[in-house]
Amino acid sequence: MHGIRRRTLRHGVLICIIVIISYNSFSEVRRTAQYGGLLRSAAKVESGEAVDRITVQKLAESTEVLVRTRECRGDIIKAALTILLLNLDNENSRTDYDGWSASLLRADKFVVQALSCQPTNGNFWLRLAMTRQSIAEQPEELRLFLELSQKYAPAEERVTEGRFLLYSKVGDLTLSRLNDLILADLRTICRASAREGLKALVESVMGRLTVDSFVKPECKMLTP
Repeated sequence: MHGIRRRTLRHGVLICIIVIISYNSFSEVRRTAQYGGLLRSAAKVESGEAVDRITVQKLAESTEVLVRTRECRGDIIKAALTILLLNLDNENSRTDYDGWSASLLRADKFVVQALSCQPTNGNFWLRLAMTRQSIAEQPEELRLFLELSQKYAPAEERVTEGRFLLYSKVGDLTLSRLNDLILADLRTICRASAREGLKALVESVMGRLTVDSFVKPECKMLTP
């Protein structure tokens, strides 16, 4: 009798496990289908293919549901961020300030959500620094975000180059707070094979730093 009960219990547990696994699998498939357009368009952008502006704008607006539902699936977050940043690049603050501002705030809100899912993602911290610099540049806030970006992505080529792009945009007061971070990123870039066009960007940042507060590491890229 006890043996029958134990077998029945095991079968019941097994059935519960199968139901849970099946439900989770169905849920993942459903979400993939739900955000299929977003995932496909982001993949095109990342591979260098063009996606028309209207499609990008509609997809960017659709990402607001991801914030409301606290979506944390990695591929969906990555795809949404790709579309949001492209949409922001498509906007022009001079000809359509309201549209640009709405896109900027949408991207900022999404990056905050993305960081709640992946707080050790150095690229996300860089993106937050970029959106906050565009909203209202606060030197200490930007330094904190860039410190975290460098901590979690100290040598990722694209992220390091992205930090240099931001260094080139910040005001002199903010730049003066970032000398040690710039030096660390410069050393990283000097150890790697520099992408074409990066030298001019790096030199534009270096030229704004004072000799007393900054010592250049040996770097063939910066040799005249």
